[in-house]
Amino acid sequence: MLFWYTTNAQININIENDTIYSIQDLIELKEYSYSKTHPLEFVGSFEKLNEYTRDGYSWKTKVKISLLKDGTCNTLWYNSGFADKQPITKEVPGFWGIAVDKETSLPITKMVNGNTYYRIILSSGSDKTLAYYDRPTYDDWIIVNPNKEVFLKLIFSSDEPIKKT
Repeated sequence: MLFWYTTNAQININIENDTIYSIQDLIELKEYSYSKTHPLEFVGSFEKLNEYTRDGYSWKTKVKISLLKDGTCNTLWYNSGFADKQPITKEVPGFWGIAVDKETSLPITKMVNGNTYYRIILSSGSDKTLAYYDRPTYDDWIIVNPNKEVFLKLIFSSDEPIKKT
């Protein structure tokens, strides 16, 4: 069965029942259902650089999440070091898909302030933890506004979502 799902942001997503997969997060013991559907509107990189100063020290952090059209993804975390610590760079590849409701096979979405949030699943496909998320599998939100601009929530960040580049 084929579903066409249209939101207020006019993003069409087709999901076939036979393309629903499940993956287990062994840290939080959650099971995620997802589709290997990769809308071109979501494909791209989301990059954020932060600069901090505290107690006379300054350092930078960078997170970059890249969602590729073939369903692979790359997660990167960089910390320039704080108080004489060595810089840390962690880069982990994986895959991504759209989270779906196990019962209906429809994408998991929510509306917030006129924007449509689509839940996505990212996974390293192994026991390696994804950079930034620090878990092998985790979920985040892609946000599409009425102007069709696309953002990534960055689930652990209290800052504004990151615009796709």
